[in-house]
Amino acid sequence: MNLLNECNSLKRLLSKGVKFYSSIIAANLPLFIMLGFISLMFSNSGLFPNEEMALVSQSCYKYLLPTILAYYAGKKIGGESGAFTGAVCGLAISIFSAYTSFIASIFMGTLCGILCRFLKEKIKFDKFTGFEMISKNIFFGAVGVITVSLTYFIFAPIFSYIDLFFSNLIEYLSDVKTLPITTSVIETLKVFSLNNSINHGFLIPAGVENTANFGKSVFFLLETNPGPGLGILLALYILNKDRRKYFASCMTVQAIGGIHEIYFPIVLSNLKLLIALILGAMSGNFVFYLLHVGARGAISPGSIITILLMCSPSEWMAILFGIVISAVVSCVSACLILEFDAHKSKEIESDDNTSESIKTTSEPVFSLPDFGYVEDIVFVCDAGIGSSVMAASMFKKMLIENGLGGISVSSSPVDEIPEDADLLICQKIISTKARDYNEYATIIEVENFMDSNMYKAIIEKIKNND
Repeated sequence: MNLLNECNSLKRLLSKGVKFYSSIIAANLPLFIMLGFISLMFSNSGLFPNEEMALVSQSCYKYLLPTILAYYAGKKIGGESGAFTGAVCGLAISIFSAYTSFIASIFMGTLCGILCRFLKEKIKFDKFTGFEMISKNIFFGAVGVITVSLTYFIFAPIFSYIDLFFSNLIEYLSDVKTLPITTSVIETLKVFSLNNSINHGFLIPAGVENTANFGKSVFFLLETNPGPGLGILLALYILNKDRRKYFASCMTVQAIGGIHEIYFPIVLSNLKLLIALILGAMSGNFVFYLLHVGARGAISPGSIITILLMCSPSEWMAILFGIVISAVVSCVSACLILEFDAHKSKEIESDDNTSESIKTTSEPVFSLPDFGYVEDIVFVCDAGIGSSVMAASMFKKMLIENGLGGISVSSSPVDEIPEDADLLICQKIISTKARDYNEYATIIEVENFMDSNMYKAIIEKIKNND
């Protein structure tokens, strides 16, 4: 029993660590994209080659990114003193290391944040009447010297081995032979709403490492490729004539808006479709590997538009070809799976001719928890970007149409839920985690953030409560 408890504790700690690491990367995503654009414009193979401007991008990848990541990690835990101490150690680790190390810089920032918070709690600077500011500044200056020294003598040598392992792992995964494994893992994690974790936690850092060496990286394309999801939605559009308008809008949202989460509930309701996703992704990624294409920086969201913006125009046709191949293979595979399931279902239900008509004509019924007067509604997802933002915008528009425009609607990452939220709307997979961060708000679980029927039911309940 003790062993089980220890395993669960270790699992929670590991999950929390991965989440913290991913949140730091996600918070600085605009910087990754900015550097990608600079590289796209001014690198040796860019649109307007310029050695001095290209040096800005290279220096930012090497020194600025680790410094800022360490700053954010330190600030999140230890406040301003943790931030500045972390930034110095982040810069130190980037100077002492031969690699661009995000893990090391975030670790050092976190360590500095913990140390500064601990020292602030233990040492009461207000005792030094009239000398609070100078004593605090001198003290944390000394802490900075100590942490930088520890970085140089202890942590830098340790992380040099970790970075070497990570670099070798990236080189190994860059081989086309590993494509079936990497694709299967990525697509499986995606449909279980871990797409942001795997993208921010591994693929973006791996892509930055590749970009620093080769000027571009295929890792930026592996998770953001919209082709496999488009294929699933296209198959449903072809086979489900009654809901073609809905699936057409879903395809537009995914392809142009870059919201991949829109097809996750469809795959989760029929896990056989995961095979179609993996086959589609594998086909498209094989094209990317074969034609040696890649993006110059992080892609967010995974829209065809943002993908093309982050890639060299000379590679656009190859990129689009890979996306189309993904969609076609995924669509054909999904059609075969769905047709087989439909045929099997007809054989099982041949003695009940009315069952299907009842299913298709009945209105959806939603079981909603009781809640009172609502002022603040928050859509919650793992990272607080993408699907939850779009759902919040969609729900706000529906509220205004129903004369309820005074209700506040926002989106939030699961670990930053506002304390004053009255109603949380989230997917089932993170509802337990959402409860940990807000004990009092009512939680409504949704299968699909784009389910307008569910939102109509929620609005009706709000109106009845008023």
